[in-house]
Amino acid sequence: MGLNTEATETQIIERINALKAEKQTALNSAQSPDPARFVPIETHQLALNRAESAEATLTKNKEAALTAEGQALVEQSITDGKMAPANKDHYLALCRDEAGLETVKQLMAAAPEDTDGGQRVRVARLANLRRRSIPRSLRWPALLGLSDKAMTEAKAAHTAHTTTGANR
Repeated sequence: MGLNTEATETQIIERINALKAEKQTALNSAQSPDPARFVPIETHQLALNRAESAEATLTKNKEAALTAEGQALVEQSITDGKMAPANKDHYLALCRDEAGLETVKQLMAAAPEDTDGGQRVRVARLANLRRRSIPRSLRWPALLGLSDKAMTEAKAAHTAHTTTGANR
């Protein structure tokens, strides 16, 4: 209690009353904190909800911008002949985040442009068909980009057709 051994009864009672007053002051402070130091929970929750909502909106807008930029990049790359239309979904999936979008930009910047509308590819296919001694009537599926399986089936059908005499 902080009293010496020679304290009188009055001093002891005064000290007890002072301790009780200090206790009551502490309890009152705990029940109603200093408004300059504490924020009511409702106000805190409202601010937290607003911040979370703003973050969600920002993320949504960022994703939409990435999607739009990726879509434009992929469409332009297909138009320029730098990307096959069959690969569109693959590259769009890569463009969903910033790192992927940058990767696709770098790939498309390094890819050669198809300035002749695919003519080089068709000429290369035709030369390959001539080397493989494929009859002229069977070259068109390959020029259209059909698979080797489709070519084999077409060749078998052509052979069957010419050996039965239906072509005479």
